[in-house]
Amino acid sequence: MKSIKTGFPLKGVWQVITSPADHIPSHYTTRLGMSHAFDFAKASDANIPLLSRLLGMPIENCAGWGEDVFSPCDGEVVALYSAVEDRPRLNGIIDFVSGLQTIFFSPKRTDYHFVFGNYLIVQSDAYYCLLAHLQNGSIQVSVGDSISSGDLLAKVGHCGSSQLPHLHFQIMDNEQLSIANGLSVNFDLAVESHSEEWHVIHECIPA
Repeated sequence: MKSIKTGFPLKGVWQVITSPADHIPSHYTTRLGMSHAFDFAKASDANIPLLSRLLGMPIENCAGWGEDVFSPCDGEVVALYSAVEDRPRLNGIIDFVSGLQTIFFSPKRTDYHFVFGNYLIVQSDAYYCLLAHLQNGSIQVSVGDSISSGDLLAKVGHCGSSQLPHLHFQIMDNEQLSIANGLSVNFDLAVESHSEEWHVIHECIPA
């Protein structure tokens, strides 16, 4: 399968918490076009101590909460859902249970917001991209809008099948999630090495 190159939907330093570079399907399911999906979070959020999660850390204290999400490509907004409230606090048990919906979500269901929370689907010339777990009230576009790469779309939230504020990103061959197949995607990124030096890697599949 040829990997599709696209822009990166975030700015700043982010940690990959789920990647098809580690295993495919990356989210342990091929349903809903998720076979090659990524999850990106701020490093400090990905390493929040378990006790803080169990005690219910306020979402506003998470570094990734409310960070801007940008369009990775030129295209048209073909679908969105924006009615899911963000959970106001991290909760280790509730967030873990919500995460199981990704694996056990029935293919007969169409209420995809239980998995993706608030989300957008953008149609490009050759693919569709989905950006999910967006902050309630932050989506800046409507279905039918033409957008350009780099346009502000929304902010990072904590809704749907989410264990911490993060962005879920995937490329698909169809806007209909019930039949969509995930596609491999790569980016041009600056990646930190073990020596704490930064190197630009072209057509990178981050892990």
